[in-house]
Amino acid sequence: MPVEVVVEAVRQGPGRQRPVVVLRQRHSSRTVALEVTQHEADALAMALQRVRAARPLTHDLLATMLARLGARVLDARIEWHAGQHRGLLRLDCAGEERRIACRPSDALTVALKVRAPLLCADDVFAESIQPGDAGLAPDEQARLAPFREFINSLDLEGFGTR
Repeated sequence: MPVEVVVEAVRQGPGRQRPVVVLRQRHSSRTVALEVTQHEADALAMALQRVRAARPLTHDLLATMLARLGARVLDARIEWHAGQHRGLLRLDCAGEERRIACRPSDALTVALKVRAPLLCADDVFAESIQPGDAGLAPDEQARLAPFREFINSLDLEGFGTR
């Protein structure tokens, strides 16, 4: 079942060449990091900060085309399939739902441009790198997985308030 997420940050992962986009489950501290290219990171950062380029960029063009064709972005989804992250844009086209497969970064960027909800399949959190895992060897990540699962299962709402 998908959960709503927000883009927490776009940053260079420690010990990594490639940037990561950190997604956080809304109303939770549970996060996941997705590797992206530098160009994808730049586009995401611009959309997140609502920076307007002097001329429309690719994601601006997509958003404008969708609007002019009467389509509305219902949401952007990040899914885990066959060992890879997959992006999906769900559109409302004259009352009919259409699904467009795309890169996760494109789904996120277009959704940020049009202010559509961001959703992430629950299994993405289990199968993806965690922000604190950047630079850890796969066997170290596997060894720490049970602890991460335990910590992510804790309900900390109201913790420390009296």
